[in-house]
Amino acid sequence: MKYEVIKKIIDDWDPIDLSYFAPEDEYDPISKKIAEIILKISSEKLLGNIIFELFIESFGVNTFTKSLQECEIIAHKLLSDHTS
Repeated sequence: MKYEVIKKIIDDWDPIDLSYFAPEDEYDPISKKIAEIILKISSEKLLGNIIFELFIESFGVNTFTKSLQECEIIAHKLLSDHTS
């Protein structure tokens, strides 16, 4: 999956609600990490867990308040776009 597609999905999701306050590259490090690993992963649960952990690492539990289930929904979208 191309990085640009991953970036668009993550930016559109905007899980921290930063789109009006932060630079447009705020989520780029996470999108790049996802782009590096997505070809090796086919499990929505595993990818969702990785997305969850990446956002916790980057923003902390007080700022990133989305659920693991929501991350799995994004993982599903990423994997669906990847295989189509």
